[in-house]
Amino acid sequence: LSFAVRQLVNAMGSAGRMRVLRVVGGGSRSDAWMQLLADVLGRPVERRRGECGAGLGVALLAASVRELGPSATAGRILADVAARREADPGEPFLPRDGQVRLHDARYASYLRMHDAFRLVTDDAGKAGS
Repeated sequence: LSFAVRQLVNAMGSAGRMRVLRVVGGGSRSDAWMQLLADVLGRPVERRRGECGAGLGVALLAASVRELGPSATAGRILADVAARREADPGEPFLPRDGQVRLHDARYASYLRMHDAFRLVTDDAGKAGS
């Protein structure tokens, strides 16, 4: 799953711009996974406090991408919530150099397997048509 997250970060083109990945929700409760994610991404991972993360995250993303128009009040509320959350940083997990190098090599293998599997499933889909 950590390699899939890295693949998504790279696909979004945010790999170079993202200084820290902020995470919320059930999976983020695992210290082991948060550390693994930091090592795989090669950047800090910050576990945010609170339970409303996913819905709030989507709302903040939408507010940052689009002008809210008639719902400017909602935009101000989201901006206020975001500012308060920024003032209360979460728990950081920092990448460990040796582990980053190890996972870089494993990620290259993951990409090769991912691409090969996609070829197999594409061919299977064509055969069933």
